[in-house]
Order: sequence, then structure tokens, then C-alpha cells
Amino acid sequence: MVMKYLGILILLLIFPTVTIQAQKSDKMKPRWIAETPRPGNPTYDFVVVRGYGDNPQAASQACLNKLISNEDLKSSVQAIVNRNQQSVQQQSIDNGVLTEHISNTVTMDVSINGKQINIMVNPVDEYWEYTTLNGKSVCECYSLYMVAVSSLPPIYDNITLTRHYGGRGLLRSLIPGMGQIYKGSMAKGISIMGGEALCIAGIILSESTRASYVRKMKEQPDHFQTYHTKATNWETGRNICIGVAAALYVYNLIDAAVAKGARRVVVKPRQQIRFSVAPAVMNDGMGIGFALNF
Repeated sequence: MVMKYLGILILLLIFPTVTIQAQKSDKMKPRWIAETPRPGNPTYDFVVVRGYGDNPQAASQACLNKLISNEDLKSSVQAIVNRNQQSVQQQSIDNGVLTEHISNTVTMDVSINGKQINIMVNPVDEYWEYTTLNGKSVCECYSLYMVAVSSLPPIYDNITLTRHYGGRGLLRSLIPGMGQIYKGSMAKGISIMGGEALCIAGIILSESTRASYVRKMKEQPDHFQTYHTKATNWETGRNICIGVAAALYVYNLIDAAVAKGARRVVVKPRQQIRFSVAPAVMNDGMGIGFALNF
């Protein structure tokens, strides 16, 4: 019976069944929905907003509309203002270089403590899916924005959207299935975890039964051959379970390292331009070296 269920589970892992899923923009929710990225510098912040509409376009617009009255946004802007009160002059030096990287920027006014503050909002990523709300089918949208106070020149970091996790998933997959769950493949992670648990149960059951028949071989010599055959069969079952468990564990490691996961945001802090002068020794004499670091 154990081998039967184990075989079915392996087939499900190798040949996933086709299920009817709700219409969505991606098969996995982006990681930034549950774990908001952290900015590389205090001149801007990431904000996630959820909105609803009859279709993806309407839901996306609802997110933008909601952004203006979002209390979380106001808190983020207020925090940005407080963090940058003493660094406005230094950051303004890089403004001419960095603003060319801003695209689809929306400018809006937000009232904080009775004071109107003009801010810039830069869309980063978006995810939508159809769901049921109050018995009605609606489109639910999540939007990720970079928010900055326009009076403080924003230094937007290099932002990359990727599905690769590399070592992040591999380390977590030391516990079977955890790497896949971390990357957003919940069903696959649970299947691997359940497969390993089933294999371990099969190993324990097979070894326990084999040991029982070995004991009976000694206690009842008249039935030695019968018990010997049964003990051998259970030993074979145990070895198969060990082999499958090992193969599934290796697959778990490889999949966690190379398979694509939920979309995530990688923030690479932008370095400020630095100019330096230093003495330099050359083959034909000495001179002065100039270095420009980006």
C-alpha cells in the first residue's frame, strides 16, 4: 500500500495535473507582495497598494487612485522627510545624473499634518488576478511603487525584477520542499515535503516488518523459508524507499537552485560619483593619476 501511494505521488511530481485556475497575470504572486523590498538609500521608499476593479486596467487605476489617500503612503513620505532633513544639499549633486532613469513618473500632492507635500511616484511592478469579493467576481490588483519627496532629489537605485534565487533557494532546500515554498511554488514544495515524509514512513515500516520476519525465522524454524521470502521482499521495499528518498532529495536541491520562482525585486544601491587624484608610477617616469568611480 505504501509503495502504491509513493508511486502515485512520484507521477504527480513528474507529470503535474492540469487544473483550472482563476485568471491571473502570472502563475505565482510576486514575492514583493508579502515582503516589501528595502530601498538602498533614504531618499525614497517602496509602497505596495491593493485595488479592485472590473478588469485589470480598472484595478490598476484603482491602485493609483488609492495611493493618494493611503495612510501607509503618508507615513512613508513623512519618514522620508524626517530622514533627509540634513542631507538635502549633498543629494542634490547627483540629481542631474539620476533623474534620466525615472520612467512613467506620476506627480501628486499629499497632505501631511495640514501641509501639502509634492511627491513623485514611480511604478515598479504589478500583479493582478480575478477573485470573488462579496459574491461578485472582481479583478484584484497589487501595485509596487517607488515613492519620493520631489523637494528632495531622489536617488533611485538600480532595480531589477528576477525569478532566479540561486543560493537563497538552495540553502532553504536542505529541508526538503522549503526552497520551493520560499520561491513561491507552494504546491511543489508541499509535494516534495510530503514525498520525503512518505518515503521515510515507507523505510520505517519496511524495516520494522523485515525485522519482525527475521525474528520469526529464528523463533519458528519450521517456517524459515516462508519468513525468509517475506523478509527479503520487505528489504527490497525498504531499499526502494531509500533510493526514491535520495533521488527526490537530489531533485529537491537542484530544483531549488535552478528553477524559476516568484518574481522578486533586487535592489542594487547606486554608488555616487567620486573623483580622485593620486601620484602614479609609470615605466618612463612619474605622473599624476585621475580616477572617476561610478
